[in-house]
Amino acid sequence: MAFWSLSSRFLSGWECVALAGSAALLLSACSGNPLPAIGSEGGTATGSLGLSLASVTGYSSANAIITTGYSDTELAPGHVEIRVKGSIVTPPERLEKIALARAAEIGVEQKSKYFKTAAFAHSVMCKDARGATHKGGKSAPDLAPLAVVDVVYAKDAADPSYLPSSETFDRLSAELAQEVFSAEAKSATAAAIQAKCGK
Repeated sequence: MAFWSLSSRFLSGWECVALAGSAALLLSACSGNPLPAIGSEGGTATGSLGLSLASVTGYSSANAIITTGYSDTELAPGHVEIRVKGSIVTPPERLEKIALARAAEIGVEQKSKYFKTAAFAHSVMCKDARGATHKGGKSAPDLAPLAVVDVVYAKDAADPSYLPSSETFDRLSAELAQEVFSAEAKSATAAAIQAKCGK
């Protein structure tokens, strides 16, 4: 309380309102009951403004809190399955690029100079809204594109389908960091995913 009193002497009224609003948004996200996106229905980013604010999946691992991103499973020595779950506005081509970057990164980490991928398997996860939240609302449905690929590693390129791990990781990391998607592209991707889920 003393911090708030002291800091409010140095902040204008609007700055205090903005700070309080930011804190409420952060706490809402941590509570497991996120605020619906502006211009959305039922907490899913379906409106054009909500989709323009939605984030395209970045290059990071998925976890219990942020479920979008990559995960990998070693199937055998030198054989890995990589799965990528994207946000509703992430196009399938970006999911493939994330999976290939992760495959290349694993090659670098394991000192395997080359890797080769099988064909990508694409699908869409269509989970309906979960039950009521503690505040009486419904949590948002989880509509997400998925990509899965098997990867094998080698010390030498046995054929031209093998990619160099280090160079591929450097190239794809740079591409992923610089990609920008328009609001129209995000809307088109989300509409395609919603259609596959019958929404």
